[in-house]
Amino acid sequence: MPDAVLSAQQDNPIPVIVDCANIPLNTQITVSVKPANGAAVSAVGYNNAGTLASSTATISINMPRGGGIIYATAATGN
Repeated sequence: MPDAVLSAQQDNPIPVIVDCANIPLNTQITVSVKPANGAAVSAVGYNNAGTLASSTATISINMPRGGGIIYATAATGN
C-alpha cells in the first residue's frame, strides 16, 4: 500500500511539506523522487518555519507520474 496517492489531474509542481526535528533553522533540505520508470528528480528548500525542536520546509517539486520513492535529506555542518 503506498504512503501517498496523487491524482493524475494534480498539476506540477507539487508542494511537499517536510517535518524536521532537531535540525537548525534555515538548513538546506533536499527532496528526491526516484520513479519506478524514468529519471530521478530533486528540489531544494529550507526549514524556515518553526523552532530547532520542530520545524517544517515546504519544497515544490515536479513529481513524475507513477510509482516510486520520495525521500528528504538534510546536511548540517554541526
